[in-house]
Amino acid sequence: MEKKLIEMWRQGGKARERLVGELAKEGALTWARKLYKGAREERRLAATLLGRAEEVEQALEVLRVLAVDDDRYTRDAALESVGLLLSRDLGRALLALSDWRWDGAKVRKCALMALAISVDPVHWERADPILRFIDPMVDEAPGDPTLGSLLTQLVEAWPEETFEHLAAWSTGHDERVLTRVAQVLGRCGPRASRKALIVLRRLALDERKPVRTAVINALSSLARADSEVVLSELRRWLPDEDRASVARAALSHI
Repeated sequence: MEKKLIEMWRQGGKARERLVGELAKEGALTWARKLYKGAREERRLAATLLGRAEEVEQALEVLRVLAVDDDRYTRDAALESVGLLLSRDLGRALLALSDWRWDGAKVRKCALMALAISVDPVHWERADPILRFIDPMVDEAPGDPTLGSLLTQLVEAWPEETFEHLAAWSTGHDERVLTRVAQVLGRCGPRASRKALIVLRRLALDERKPVRTAVINALSSLARADSEVVLSELRRWLPDEDRASVARAALSHI
């Protein structure tokens, strides 16, 4: 039976779509459990099916295995399916994904990339649950490039909601966290530029080079989106001996 299924899968296109649809009706999770330990094509089919499963928690248990599969196409299909489950039932999926945050770099990367799939400016109600989910990761893995990409996407999609979390993270002392916060603030755009400047005003007092460099770059980025507001702020910093060097450096890039 599995051999016939794989033959249909390999046809691709409409035939593949019909196959996935039919198997999903019969029970996506049931079929995926039969297939996910098989050969490469079987694992790819299993990973694709799981995005259609009704049983979110159980589907994610299997996807956790497929997310670190040796086959890139299986991993890609698993990633897409995790994203589909998040978009369909964010609350249940986030709860089931909790342990993924600490289960190695590859599993964590899949979780973060899948969250990015579910980010949609129209669905503002997703902002707070996603930000709460990644909150402990900001302290544990602030230098993670996938986390940085997700934070940038979040601030572009939901600037006001994301800003509240950025402001909270900026009160710490970890150099890596503060650097990441400054980097993301530079992507706030005109809608949140004034709020971003409030946090950058405080971060500009940090004398550590990575933080100061990130602040300068953030100010330059914000100026491209809202030059009048940023220039006015920087002029106020010039007489301040603690912020003057940052202001001059940022002005040289504007």
